[in-house]
Amino acid sequence: MKKVFHLVVALSFGASLNAFTQEPELPTPADFCVEAEKSLCNREESEERTEAFKKLKQSIADEAMINAKKRYETELPTSGPLLKLRKNIKSTKILNQEIIYSAEKKLGYFEKDIISDANVNIIKKYLNKSINKSALSDKDKEKFKKVLNDEIIVGNYMDFMERTKVTSSWFKQLWRAHCGMDGMTVNAFAAVVDWKKYVLVCPGLLVKLNSLKNSQELTNEIFFVLGHEMAHHFDSSKFKSAYEKMAYCYEGSIAKTLNKKNGNKCPKDDTICRTNRTVRENAYKKKCAERSAEVREKACNFLNEKWSDIRFKRCQKGTGKECLKTVTWAHLGEISADYWATKAIGYYMQDRNFEKSEGVEFLRVNFEILCGSQDEGIHADGTFRSNYMMGKNPTIREQLTCETSEAKYCEI
Repeated sequence: MKKVFHLVVALSFGASLNAFTQEPELPTPADFCVEAEKSLCNREESEERTEAFKKLKQSIADEAMINAKKRYETELPTSGPLLKLRKNIKSTKILNQEIIYSAEKKLGYFEKDIISDANVNIIKKYLNKSINKSALSDKDKEKFKKVLNDEIIVGNYMDFMERTKVTSSWFKQLWRAHCGMDGMTVNAFAAVVDWKKYVLVCPGLLVKLNSLKNSQELTNEIFFVLGHEMAHHFDSSKFKSAYEKMAYCYEGSIAKTLNKKNGNKCPKDDTICRTNRTVRENAYKKKCAERSAEVREKACNFLNEKWSDIRFKRCQKGTGKECLKTVTWAHLGEISADYWATKAIGYYMQDRNFEKSEGVEFLRVNFEILCGSQDEGIHADGTFRSNYMMGKNPTIREQLTCETSEAKYCEI
């Protein structure tokens, strides 16, 4: 992320608040120990519940827009410099407020303090513990903790608009890209604006967390999301040298399973490049042989040979070890944010000493919004994030009394 943690997935709600709070059947730790994804992503949702959430979401959005339009008539600026820009900023702020007000009214118990200082500080406590227990140098540990403890501002999007003095329409584009046109996308993201480090939560995620209560404490449900987003401010894109050991580990292990783009993975060698070069060179020779003069034929072959070498070397970079290195670093921003969030979760579980089934349920309510997510070339897919990042985490496995995993867990 880089600047965004994509949680753009459909969520299903029950037809009533009672349905939201029904106790789920708890998965067993044994299932998690063998294949974590099955334990974390086994909640079945009916079409009826999916449709109920769509209606709820649409109802909130519709009411918010109606109320926002009424306010536009009296609250939007009508004159002065940069009028269009100021109108855009003000209208977005008003709509965001109305979405939150509408959600509060329709849900009846909409709590605005999910991202309270208390919850944020608990997550920061365990991120700090993860940093302290890591193999980072003392210098890097201090850098990471300074960012975490002194520089990150966590809030919802309305908080952001109240605090910032942004004079560009960029923040409105940010809002639409990550929270959706109606603000109801279930998402949170990290961003740097005016040199300040933000973690922002969209209204859609607040609605989800207040409606789909699968655990006793809100901290349990937002731990992974906020931990991941906070960690983006000290991820591999910000402190590359600190993550070189981790990157090297991934290059030699899971990089071959990651997508370059469009579902394509790294070829194991440059065979395809050599094949393509041979085909192209034969075509070039045939074309050059048609030149009317010998000197032109030689010039044609010379130029095509040079161009062929350039294309071949470019192709080689997309294969073998070079490709594995490239694809690792392309994903490492997201993987490193997952790493810190799951490490913090492991230590949190250790201190809470959950019962085994409760521990797996805690992991599930944190992770299930990522179930089925795909690898678009930046985020690893949901299977890797569940089975490896959570399922192979040594502290989590120890807490759930799983056997030590044979798979190497890449550490910083």
